Amino acid sequence: LSLFVVGGGHIFVGYIAVLSELIKSRVEVLCTGEKMKRTIQTIPNLILTRKPSLSTAAMEKAVSEGKLKSIELSNYYEPEDFDRLVNATSIKPALLQNETHPYHQSKEMQSNIAQYGTVLESWFPLGGRGNTQTIFNDPTISSIAAAHGKTSAQIILRWHLQAGNIAIPGSSNPDHIQENCEIFDFELSADEMAQLTAIDKNERFADY
Repeated sequence: LSLFVVGGGHIFVGYIAVLSELIKSRVEVLCTGEKMKRTIQTIPNLILTRKPSLSTAAMEKAVSEGKLKSIELSNYYEPEDFDRLVNATSIKPALLQNETHPYHQSKEMQSNIAQYGTVLESWFPLGGRGNTQTIFNDPTISSIAAAHGKTSAQIILRWHLQAGNIAIPGSSNPDHIQENCEIFDFELSADEMAQLTAIDKNERFADY
């Protein structure tokens, strides 16, 4: 999978963030001309923009020219806003990346975007830097973790998986990376999933 994220002067390829002088605020720089040919040797599967008003048309053009395969959007929290954008464009987004974790479960948006074939991807899947311990120490999550002999992080990632979210936790710690991968040898019961649904506070930690 090739994943390019455009915004704030960064391109994210998989888990790696690379500062690029080629990318400022407009995706047109990436999607057109010789600079793209020099920057990207293979066709990205997906490109994400956090500034759709500036770059959606450029991305659609890149898809039509075979330079991209899919488009991803980020930070749409109101169904009517997402609907408005989709209805004004010709290519449906493959993914919507929003802050999503047990305290902000994004159920309404997940249901709304499904009608377009769009899947929810979480940023801050574990709450984000400075907030993870708040969620890890939640009594419901801690109790379920103890019952399975797992960590709170593993319970949250397993919840994402069963809830139908894409979650890509970031870490540079080899032990944490290994821990994050060990979520496929157990399953949360329907009752446990219901308990986790019940702790949704519709509470975001970021303000953007």
